[in-house]
Amino acid sequence: MVFTRKDCKEMLPQRRASWRLGGIGLAMWLLLAAGRAFAAPSGPPSLPGFTPVDRGFGNIMWRDPALPNLRPAQKYNVSAQANWRLALQQPDSLTRCRTCQALTESARAGMPGLGQFMPQLVAIIQNKKADAVLRRAAAHAIVAMNDSSAAGTLLRADSHGDWHMALLCDAALARWHFQSALPLWLARVNGTLTNSVVRLSAVKALGKLGDKQAITALRQVALAKRRNLQVRLAALQSLYALHATGMSAIAAHVLGLAGVQALGTVRVNDVAVGNALLAVTALVESSRPGTLNDLAVWAGSANAALASLAMQGLLRAHSPLAGKAAPTLLHNPDSALRRLAAEAFLQQANEPSVEALSTLLGDRRRFVRWYARHALSTLGTGSLRPRVRQAVERVLVRGNALARRQAALVAGRLKFTTLQSRLLDVLRHDSSLQVRLGAAVAFRRLQLVGTLPALLAYAQATAKASALLPTSVHATTASLQRQTDLGSQLSQLFQLFGAMRYAPAQPLLMRLIPKHSPYSGTARAAAVWALGKINRGNSNAALAQQLQGRLNDLSLLDPELDSVRIMSAEALGRMGSKSALGILRSYYLNNDPSRVCLACRWAIGRITGKQPALPQASVVYSNQFLPPTQ
Repeated sequence: MVFTRKDCKEMLPQRRASWRLGGIGLAMWLLLAAGRAFAAPSGPPSLPGFTPVDRGFGNIMWRDPALPNLRPAQKYNVSAQANWRLALQQPDSLTRCRTCQALTESARAGMPGLGQFMPQLVAIIQNKKADAVLRRAAAHAIVAMNDSSAAGTLLRADSHGDWHMALLCDAALARWHFQSALPLWLARVNGTLTNSVVRLSAVKALGKLGDKQAITALRQVALAKRRNLQVRLAALQSLYALHATGMSAIAAHVLGLAGVQALGTVRVNDVAVGNALLAVTALVESSRPGTLNDLAVWAGSANAALASLAMQGLLRAHSPLAGKAAPTLLHNPDSALRRLAAEAFLQQANEPSVEALSTLLGDRRRFVRWYARHALSTLGTGSLRPRVRQAVERVLVRGNALARRQAALVAGRLKFTTLQSRLLDVLRHDSSLQVRLGAAVAFRRLQLVGTLPALLAYAQATAKASALLPTSVHATTASLQRQTDLGSQLSQLFQLFGAMRYAPAQPLLMRLIPKHSPYSGTARAAAVWALGKINRGNSNAALAQQLQGRLNDLSLLDPELDSVRIMSAEALGRMGSKSALGILRSYYLNNDPSRVCLACRWAIGRITGKQPALPQASVVYSNQFLPPTQ
């Protein structure tokens, strides 16, 4: 094969000029068509400190100490370039195609020195007698090199080539802002015999080019009743990118074409749904005060795609109308709309918003719950803090298991110390292990001295319950999951004991050091970290001997967990164990950027007062096509 999977996707034909879809199929397609630029987000929000996998827990043992995050330096083996230069001179197309593919892959990997191949690649494209696949392969290589000096060659190949070449060259020429391509794209947009895929590519390219001469042609495409819906949507997006005026007028005209009598009444199976989508998209793009009222009506549409687009427009304009539309979306079957409602409540920032967000803490979709939790945590830092505390306490008492867990996390994040008795009841008596985990995280963040004896008693009981669970071949899926949940609770509590240097917890923590102790790896790593914090500056010979054994355990069939080895190295450094310097130095390697090596480096610096140099690791990229002979 000459082209990679990604290349094939870029050249995938879309031959049908119109889509004859109805009912649910049309609704799904509209969501896909609109979602690229305007639809509601399908995942967690982009709030400060929020990642797509953020469960709201956090682990201070991975942040204390703060080890550098090293990446191997990228190096390149360019010795094959001489063979590639000779291969491009061969008469057979297959060899030259494979060479072009190697150049494409190397350019994407950032290999230097590929500019020397530009004359040969340009000559291949200019040779009209060359195989079409070979010419496309050469064009792929030039585009991957991102060399705009060949823009004229690509434009000529684009104008005289097939639709494969058009899709490839249009994006590159638009990215390079090659103004000479404007007449070609305008001709394709207005042409009656142009393939719909080529027209779509030209419409998108005009938006990226940024030349306002294209506004008239794009407006005609957007208003063309018989044009492909995807092309019309792309025309609207390009008009918005060009900061064109009159978007609200386009919306009104499209609504007239659709024959819609009342805004917001379009159903999934209506024939007018496509034009309604175009109209709402135009309203969103205009974002003028006069269009916000229309968007507020569309936000109540029974069509989830239209409602999502309208809410996105209102939120982007920071309009108070989004807050007025949000209560009707609070229990909407579509989770994306519920998430948008939560965002509107956050923008509104009043007491009713706090009540609504507390309701969403128990949503069945986790990214909605996570957004509600972060929104409440944000509101709780200001004047609404008392109201948020009341809502959290109410959810801890009467909410479902999903809501109680999120409420406990909010209580810990906002340091609601007055809820410690309620959280302690949840930790001891709640039927859900996941809710108990949320309470354990809250206590780790609260760090209340008065709760430590009760938390130690709970940790001892939990460790005993975890030790009684079957392991190895006798374990069932349920028992393994239960051990994982109990281990997560113990991990949070152990990190609390370590952060507060709670010495009475040391006997319990010592039981988790042996490799085959019946506890999860997460709990064992946290126990070792806590022991290092508790024994800071105390060279405990017996403890140091055990930790050295964990760090040095690299048995072939049953090695120690990396997390335990990392925490063992850090604990030895905190204890100031000079007897461990030999083993720490043996695992500190100049070319190893792993976290184990970095932990050993930190420990050596902590003990000796002199930090070793950072590891200098590198990864060599070498394309395996025609490697040099030794």
